Amino acid sequence: MTDAFSDYQPGLSDPSDTWATITPSDDEELSPIPRALHFGSAGDVVLTDKDGNDATIAVLAGEVLPLRARKVKDSGTTEALKITALY
Repeated sequence: MTDAFSDYQPGLSDPSDTWATITPSDDEELSPIPRALHFGSAGDVVLTDKDGNDATIAVLAGEVLPLRARKVKDSGTTEALKITALY
């Protein structure tokens, strides 16, 4: 397969080219930290930023949050499931 953009360094506003399913965890950190998170269902999600600050965010099904979360916590996360990290 030919990739015309293989020699370019992607920026944060460029489309992601790799992804992984996330299972919320109070202990596990995301490594590497993703560019954004996609949510397959609506609910509340608790995210930890690079400085260790937690925030509870209400998300919609299909929403993409352009946040670079260090953790997606299990405690406090409700129906926001089917979470995908976008790199």
